[in-house]
Amino acid sequence: MAKDPRYTTLYKLITSGQLNSLAEMLVILPKTVLAHDLGMHHITLNKLITHPGQFKLDDIYAIASLIGVDNKIMLHFFYKESGEKKVKRKK
Repeated sequence: MAKDPRYTTLYKLITSGQLNSLAEMLVILPKTVLAHDLGMHHITLNKLITHPGQFKLDDIYAIASLIGVDNKIMLHFFYKESGEKKVKRKK
């Protein structure tokens, strides 16, 4: 099966620094395509997208492999994303 051409677009945008969030990535690549390529159900992917800190390293590395970027770049991408979603607890 041929690789989706949108992964090439994502590669170019990520390496040029024009893509800064997971939401921007999912505008280009539909969730269902990503979920299918990762071998997970789309509802599971939706849950992980709302809580990006719960992504497993294997999933992040698989996404990096699909896009064609280095694992470190994708880890930094998810690190920035999970840092923005933190909620302060009330004392």
